[in-house]
Amino acid sequence: MKIFFYFLSLLLLVALIWNSHFLLGNILMTIQIPIFLFATFVFISRRKKLKKFHNVFFICTFLVFLNFGYNYIRGFHFTTNEVKQNKEVTILTYNLFFKNKYKQNILNEIISTKPDILLVQELTYQWNNELQKKLSKIYKYKKISQRKGTHGFGVFSKYPITETKYLKNINKLPFCQINKIKVGKEELIVSNIHLASPAKAIENPKDFYDLYEKIYNLREKEWAKINLYLNKNFSNKNILLCGDFNTMKVEPLYNHIRQDWSDLFHEKGEGFSYTFPNSSKIPFPIITLDYIMYKGKIQPIKAEVLKQSSSDHFAVFGTIKI
Repeated sequence: MKIFFYFLSLLLLVALIWNSHFLLGNILMTIQIPIFLFATFVFISRRKKLKKFHNVFFICTFLVFLNFGYNYIRGFHFTTNEVKQNKEVTILTYNLFFKNKYKQNILNEIISTKPDILLVQELTYQWNNELQKKLSKIYKYKKISQRKGTHGFGVFSKYPITETKYLKNINKLPFCQINKIKVGKEELIVSNIHLASPAKAIENPKDFYDLYEKIYNLREKEWAKINLYLNKNFSNKNILLCGDFNTMKVEPLYNHIRQDWSDLFHEKGEGFSYTFPNSSKIPFPIITLDYIMYKGKIQPIKAEVLKQSSSDHFAVFGTIKI
């Protein structure tokens, strides 16, 4: 028993010290709540017979609890009142799934919500044809980069799109579409992103660790490139960052992003934030990969995950004021 508590304490300390590591950070974020509950149970059940190794474990658990509280509170970014926000804008971000053969379900969701700005990832030629046919009367403005596979992007807007820029990976494939959109007198920078997917690691369990680490590092580099570009060119603008981050909330990269960006669902979400997977093998989604984040003088109003989807992802619908 003594060895077990010392081992658990050592694991917590190592994870705290190297919490930016893709694996140790995942472990820490995943176990911190169960560990705190376990420590509480031990304290209550053995409070008259506590040993030295219990105290070491409690100290480590307390440090983990402080780390959890710090990360949670840091995720809140309070809206400035310097400028009155009076223009309401709705946003919908959707990973369409490039292999999706049942498009009508998604088309119905888009048509029923009619967001002011629609952002889609994995936009193939077939998907683009369907969207153009069904949405031409709703959206006057659009910027499209249709492709085979997972690197297609599209933005459909009720407001003028004045400029579009693509950030590309080492294979010259886009992972981010950055759009300037004129909303009345205000300019809104809307970034449509699709970071590197860990799917290849999941499909190759024998090489999972090496592949996952490689893809995680690639995601970090892609995020750094996006963040650098936006900060350099739009430091004083209202910015939305939407799409498939392929990053769970337990990953260190998510906490890193939240240092400077507000998560709309974290601030104003209704219901559960889980967006993946939508599969017949699992009755409901269990992780969050899709987000709407923001920076600038933006007032968060609402966020929700739509309940219907024929993609492997569910869509995120949000409302803000600028």
